Amino acid sequence: MMSMRMLCLFGLLSFCGCAAQAVEIAYTAGEHPFPGPMSVQAKQELSPGNYTLVDKVNGRQVAGQVDRHGRIWWWESGVKPGQPISYQLSGQVSPDIVAGKHDVELKVGDRAVGVYIRGDHFTTLNYKANESKPYLYPVIGPTGDPVTRSYPMKEVEGERQDHHHHRSLWCAHGNVRLAGKDRVDNFWHEGKGHDLQKLKRIIRMSTGPVFSQIETEIDWVDSESGERDFVEYRTYTFFSANEDCRVIDIQNVFDFQDGDVTFGDDKEGGIIAIRVATSMDEKEPGKGMRHNSRGQSGDPTWGARAEWCDYVGPVNGKTIGIAVFDHADNYGHPSHWHFRDYGLYTANPFGLSHFDKKAGDGTKTWKKGEKAEFNYRVYIHKGDMEAGNVAGQYGLYANPPKIEIK
Repeated sequence: MMSMRMLCLFGLLSFCGCAAQAVEIAYTAGEHPFPGPMSVQAKQELSPGNYTLVDKVNGRQVAGQVDRHGRIWWWESGVKPGQPISYQLSGQVSPDIVAGKHDVELKVGDRAVGVYIRGDHFTTLNYKANESKPYLYPVIGPTGDPVTRSYPMKEVEGERQDHHHHRSLWCAHGNVRLAGKDRVDNFWHEGKGHDLQKLKRIIRMSTGPVFSQIETEIDWVDSESGERDFVEYRTYTFFSANEDCRVIDIQNVFDFQDGDVTFGDDKEGGIIAIRVATSMDEKEPGKGMRHNSRGQSGDPTWGARAEWCDYVGPVNGKTIGIAVFDHADNYGHPSHWHFRDYGLYTANPFGLSHFDKKAGDGTKTWKKGEKAEFNYRVYIHKGDMEAGNVAGQYGLYANPPKIEIK
């Protein structure tokens, strides 16, 4: 059986490279430093798959990848602010790409998909039938150590074993109501009487030298009646990154096909939610520390609005940070953050009355047929907030350089 990487390569080799030869990409690096993922929408039809970007000035080759929407992606590094860059897109795949030296690969298991960067395990998407929601676990940082808590999936000595519904990296909300139904569905907690996110299918998977992607369809279901509140299309994009960081983009598209849906004002929720490793949380002095884009640290970060947050602390004797970037187009941006000293870390735009008494009611209703889209980037970095240049990385995410393509 062909691996995901070989299937992508086979598809590319069947593509006529002459069209790709005409594609040129140019931009001037802005003030926000690299490395990081870059992308631009092609103006001509390009087959999804692996490509090479060739620097027209010095011949430098950069691995490229085209997604199913015709968007060209690459991981940019070694570029200085203000530097002009000009690439030509080549349909010829470089030997390094063929050898898989840049690949982000996927390995399908029993209701699980493992993600591997250059052969090293990064994370696994778990969607077991006997669990209440899909989640990523473990999440292994650039030092080779797990950066999220193992409990309740696995008991590890020295870890906090509270809040068994905190599953590494997940999405949930504790107060969801479907119009015309006399009930409040709780997708945050787990156990008898609590409700379920059922991964109905994996729509598609793609792999390559720049990223791997898993697109899923998830039903949010009332556990007692079996009735669906709404369907979610969740996409995980895992970038190749480099030795100093790991990057995940997560998109949640809520499709309200079955009726009006209300997300109630509740602090128990996070469209993106993380439980950091116990060793890096802030519960004990001298360990970890919470930070946000507004210059706040520690307790003032809880409930505060911020464009991004960063939880920094030691993992196996090395300093690691987990930053989350809130996209400017997200509902409620800049989000409030349910950001706890014991390691819980969520973007929650709905719990206004809990986070800020003067903010009013955070309840939000979407009408039948409407959709709500949320996008976040998880940036796991070596070192503290300054060493990881978190502010600059958010700038690259929020205000990337203007790219010209012809």
